[in-house]
Formats: sequence, C-alpha cells, structure tokens
Amino acid sequence: GKYEPEMYLDEKVQAGISTFANLATKVELEEGCTRLKDDIETNRIEQVTQQYHSVAGDYVFIVAEKT
Repeated sequence: GKYEPEMYLDEKVQAGISTFANLATKVELEEGCTRLKDDIETNRIEQVTQQYHSVAGDYVFIVAEKT
C-alpha cells in the first residue's frame, strides 16, 4: 500500500481492511478516497510518503477518538 496507494481506492481492497469496512462512515470513506486520489494525481503522495518514513517499518498504530 505504501508504494501503491491507489490500491486503497479499490472497493475490493477496502472490503478486506477493517478500518475501511467497519470503522469509517460512508462519508468519511468518500472524503478520504477523494483526498487520496487528489494526492496521487498531484504527486503530493510522494511528499507524504517521505515525510512519514520510518526505519522501524511501515505500520503505525494510532489511537484516536471521534468527536
């Protein structure tokens, strides 16, 4: 996913990822995919990928609270 972020725009891929399938609302999913698509098309995704580079690996666990 990190080097092929367009895969996250595929509904079949989303269905296999719990965050997409169970936690995000339809509106959140649509907004997030729109932003991701824009980042891919403008090549901003490269900046994001480099900005969050980690020698510890590609997985990050984030604890967040919806308000």
